[in-house]
Amino acid sequence: MADDRSLLAEAERLAPWQYRYELAPGVFTPNSDEHHQWNLKRRRLIFGVLDAMLGRDGYAGLRCLDGGCNAGLWSFELHQRGARDIDAFDARVENIAKCEFIRELREISKDEIRFQQANLYDLEERFEPADLVMALGFMYHLSNPIEVARQLASVTRRVAVVDSNVNTEPGTVCLYRPEDPSFHHNGVEPSVLIPNRNALVDMLRAGGFRSVSQVMAPAWADPAYREGRRVLLLAFKEEGPSLEDAGF
Repeated sequence: MADDRSLLAEAERLAPWQYRYELAPGVFTPNSDEHHQWNLKRRRLIFGVLDAMLGRDGYAGLRCLDGGCNAGLWSFELHQRGARDIDAFDARVENIAKCEFIRELREISKDEIRFQQANLYDLEERFEPADLVMALGFMYHLSNPIEVARQLASVTRRVAVVDSNVNTEPGTVCLYRPEDPSFHHNGVEPSVLIPNRNALVDMLRAGGFRSVSQVMAPAWADPAYREGRRVLLLAFKEEGPSLEDAGF
């Protein structure tokens, strides 16, 4: 096992980090505090509804796909809950290096979480359909979100979790925005379309999902969700369960 100094040196080499990991007691990934509280609330929101629907034992046996995984936070959360058949990918090879660093640190088998560099537009070619697809934080970083919505549906057997910023224009609207791919929080395309909530739902339905439900933000959720600037959607290939039955 590496000592604290070497762990921190490797983490600094891989920086910047969007997610905060504890590398050893009291030793954390550098530059990862800015979004830590935000991601804690996101985790509570996303896994609150998934845990309620699946039960804490319901992840075992699921095939999972984590798209645009960044440094792998959501894959490791799925693994912690019992999932052992996880494919995860990101367009940036430097993010895959972070994932592998954390995977090795936690002594998780490559057979249980398979990290690789891949493109969101190649989902059908690269991945077999999964029971649970995590589509978190990328639908507003795309030049062609309609095509990605279609491919998401094609690789989803049961449900896709779609967490996305949205524009707040009325009607059914996508807004154009230039984006700098060199900034690590952005996507890898220089021009993107940002859908509003209605457009995102329509894209998912047109892409092949049978039903799409919005998780309404509780009072403790980040203001972006409560004010409608970000949405959490569950896109089902078959008619989905009632979120009210799951406590939402």
